[in-house]
Amino acid sequence: MEVLEMDKEIRDVTVKVGPEECLKGLLWNDERWYLDALKRMFPKKREEQYTVLVGYIAKEEKDVYDYAGNMLMAVGTRTPGVELVQIESIRKHLVSVLLKGKAELLAKYLDSVEGCMIHLRWKDETVWISRRFTELLEVTDVFWKIHSDLKYGLTFGGEHILRDLDEKSLSMSEVEYPVFLERQIGIAVGKCNRQEYLEQAEKFFCHMIRGVFSPEDIRYAFCKLLQYIYDIVKDLNADAYYELKSQNMAERILSANCRQQLYEILIEAGEIVCGEQDDKRISNYNINRALEYIRLHYNEGITLEETARALRITPEYLSMLFKREVGINFSVFLKRFRISHAKRLLKGTDMKVREVAAACGYSNSNYFIKVFREVTGTVPTDFR
Repeated sequence: MEVLEMDKEIRDVTVKVGPEECLKGLLWNDERWYLDALKRMFPKKREEQYTVLVGYIAKEEKDVYDYAGNMLMAVGTRTPGVELVQIESIRKHLVSVLLKGKAELLAKYLDSVEGCMIHLRWKDETVWISRRFTELLEVTDVFWKIHSDLKYGLTFGGEHILRDLDEKSLSMSEVEYPVFLERQIGIAVGKCNRQEYLEQAEKFFCHMIRGVFSPEDIRYAFCKLLQYIYDIVKDLNADAYYELKSQNMAERILSANCRQQLYEILIEAGEIVCGEQDDKRISNYNINRALEYIRLHYNEGITLEETARALRITPEYLSMLFKREVGINFSVFLKRFRISHAKRLLKGTDMKVREVAAACGYSNSNYFIKVFREVTGTVPTDFR
């Protein structure tokens, strides 16, 4: 009696919903009757197999997901002998299909999808994984196994579909962490040199994707570099440091599945620590000219009088403008500006203290040390 009632319930479900709804119910609710209903709607012959194909897309744009889903369905209509059911995902970033057909036809379908992927403008931001199986009973385990394997997009990239990954048979290389490149990135951060940072970050990224490294090792290397940047910036620019922290970059690295995500985090960090500062949006014309003059000549023995003369205004007027627009007087601003650059040179270069002093406009290194202690509370050697 119970069997008959169950059979009637399955038939009722089959009438009310399609295979897409049954598959979604099976994956997200793990209800047995969804499986039995799906078997009725999506049966396979003895010589046929099932395959689940999952695409991870880093972009969070609806039109991108729609395009990817339509692409998978369109390839199916052009591959006779292959039937497919689109898997509606409640998770971000994913498009998925369940395929059925002979092994050679399923392979042909996957080859066609790869051919379409070449032309996607966002192909570098995707990971595609497929897995074969023989019984629908396995579909839930297969689907979630693919989810856990998406991290291998960091190892192999997104140019090809990763088919039937076997973790035990994968041969991974040992990561050689690029200490030299880390140091070069640190120097660029210390000098606040955006272009140099971008060049060295690009080299670091290329080094990490050149070998066949495990996803865990790749993520660890990027987290290690990020922590190195944190440690430098914390002493140089508190605002940039807290801005970096607020972006949750370490968490984003640990959850990344495609290489482009890691690259964008590196670039974003560089824009924060080496990007142009807005000088608190000061709008006064003469003050902005004064600030630009200081940027160009801070390493010289400039004074309020010399700066005013260059701007063709009186020292008294410039002094009044500084207090009103910047909130501190000219000499305090110049002192802080010079020490800020000194801190970057101490962290980012191997220059001697007297060389740093001269590069920041102090001809007397002892006086530089005194001013440095006054501003930072410590001496240059201890700061370094």
